[in-house]
Order: sequence, then structure tokens, then C-alpha cells
Amino acid sequence: MASQKTNDNEAVTVKTSNKSMKNRYEKVQDIFDKKNAQERVISGVGSKVTEMDELFGAMVDAREVIQRDKSTEKNKKRLQESEKDRMGKKMGASSLVRKSKDGPDF
Repeated sequence: MASQKTNDNEAVTVKTSNKSMKNRYEKVQDIFDKKNAQERVISGVGSKVTEMDELFGAMVDAREVIQRDKSTEKNKKRLQESEKDRMGKKMGASSLVRKSKDGPDF
């Protein structure tokens, strides 16, 4: 490559062969292609990560709903058991009161 410069204000003339221009073009094109390939890979990975993140979020939400349903079910059972105990004690106490009113004292 040869260049000539006549003055600071004048344009620079550069003489190059077609072969060197073609080589430069191919190098620049390779760099561009590699960069595009990397960006495609990164964006592909990014979309996969986003999908996985959405799936994990849905799993966490589903687990919370299941836990909430289980705790609600446990609370219902506990309330039913406590109601049965209360009713049993009430019935037992009322039957004792009836017996003491009706029967003789020992």
C-alpha cells in the first residue's frame, strides 16, 4: 500500500490492490459474523433463562397455593375436632347434671 500526501489540506491518495481490499473486507465480515453469532447465542440463552424464570415463578406460586389449601384444610379439621370436643363435653356435663337432679346422692 502506498500513500501520498501533498499538503495538510489536500486529500490523501491511497493505492491498494484488489486482493488486499478483498482480504480486509473478508476480515471485517468475519468479525461482524462472529459478533452476530455471539449475540444470537446470548439472546437465545437469555430467552431460555427468561422461560426458566417464568416456570420457576409459576412453580413457586403453585406451591404457595397448595400450602395455603393444606393449611385451610388443616384449620377446618382442627375446628371440627374442637367443636366435637366442645359438644362432647357439653353433652357429658348436661347428662351429669340430669343424673344428679334425678338420682339419689351417694
